[in-house]
Amino acid sequence: MRNEFCIDVFAFPKSIVFCCLLLLLSSQISAQTENESFENAFGLDETQSMDNKKSNAESNKYTGQISPIRKQSLSGQVDVNEDEGNHDDKDETKKGVEEVSFNAVTNSDQKNKPENEITLSDGFSEKIAGRRNRKYARYDLSEADRYAPHSDGSVLNYVLTETRLKEIRSKFMYWYVDKGGNNDDGDYQREIQASMPQVHKNFNFQLPFFGLRFNYTRVSVNGYLEFTDPPMHYTYPLVFPVRNWPKENDPSFIGIFFSKCRIGKIPPTDIDQRRPGVYFRVEEDLQNRTDQFGVEMRERLKWDIREGMIGAEAFDPKHAVVVTWKNVSFVGGIDNSLYKTNTFQMVLATDEVNTYVIFNYLNIQWTSHTEAGGDTVNGEGGISAFVGFNAGNGTGSYEYEPYSQTWMIRDLTRRGCVNGFPGRHMFKIDDDIMPSAFGSRPQRSCNLGY
Repeated sequence: MRNEFCIDVFAFPKSIVFCCLLLLLSSQISAQTENESFENAFGLDETQSMDNKKSNAESNKYTGQISPIRKQSLSGQVDVNEDEGNHDDKDETKKGVEEVSFNAVTNSDQKNKPENEITLSDGFSEKIAGRRNRKYARYDLSEADRYAPHSDGSVLNYVLTETRLKEIRSKFMYWYVDKGGNNDDGDYQREIQASMPQVHKNFNFQLPFFGLRFNYTRVSVNGYLEFTDPPMHYTYPLVFPVRNWPKENDPSFIGIFFSKCRIGKIPPTDIDQRRPGVYFRVEEDLQNRTDQFGVEMRERLKWDIREGMIGAEAFDPKHAVVVTWKNVSFVGGIDNSLYKTNTFQMVLATDEVNTYVIFNYLNIQWTSHTEAGGDTVNGEGGISAFVGFNAGNGTGSYEYEPYSQTWMIRDLTRRGCVNGFPGRHMFKIDDDIMPSAFGSRPQRSCNLGY
């Protein structure tokens, strides 16, 4: 009887080992699907298996993780090679993930974020570092001087810090770009050539100038913005109003460097490789803009003008026009004279009641064209360019002395000192022309004190 109830003590270890083997084998078994080959289902095709693993790993990388939102320091530098690859494919799969990431990370990191650091989303699309399918780029990237900003992709409800404002105001020239946009020209005016020296531009606002109001302008390669028709011919030195008006047209214009210009050339070693020519940009409705570029344009203009003009302490710009003449040479010179160039910029700001203009003179290498008596090599020796304003129709003019049409025109790059910049000059131009009180200060008295 005792043998019937006897238990083999060695049976338990054998059973345990057998069960473990069954579990191990079952964990390695894969089911074959209807559309899958036997080799693929069971891992016999090593090449396909490796590709699948790699694909799964990449899929997990973009869908299984929430990547923190990028932070950008106030220097505006971002690694443009970051997340390099097929961005069109990734944008759709990551869209929902990024939205969650922005809310989660921004809320948790806000308290620990340094004052001099701002949190940014991807903002403007980037057409740099091989991203050829995008039209626009963040204008505050390292190559932003080449690519057009675009408010549609900008950081909305952007808050400008004092540190960032000081940084952008430390730059002499306002933004102008030669890439991006619908035609990949940025602000560059391709239409302006020797055969077509000016282009017509319409405004969606009123620009008060010299007692009149205009909703358009004509941008000329010859260093001015024009509002009414000029006479058939000019004689030198230029005199405004035109003496024979009304027999001859007396044009209304803003002349930053009124001379006969042609588009010059730059050597391949030049640091700034933006194309020589004329650039034109309009920024509207600045008072209601919340995108990064709109806010920064408004605040930069506002404080430059408030601190540069007496009586402008309450000015708040609504619209801005930025026109840049980059590397323009003089008419009548020999071929090599195309490398003798001037670069200057006009920035208009208005609230449709008050209008101010900034003249930035970056470089002046020539002063007169051959019809005004200048030589064919260096553009020197004749009547220098006219700098000033004309109301038109015989009503009044303002010539910026002592620089206009004199040898002292070269001093425009060294004097001015508006906002502490040698070469910056400023005027109030909506009614009577009033220059900034800083306009005649020499370079040694300039102080970058913003």
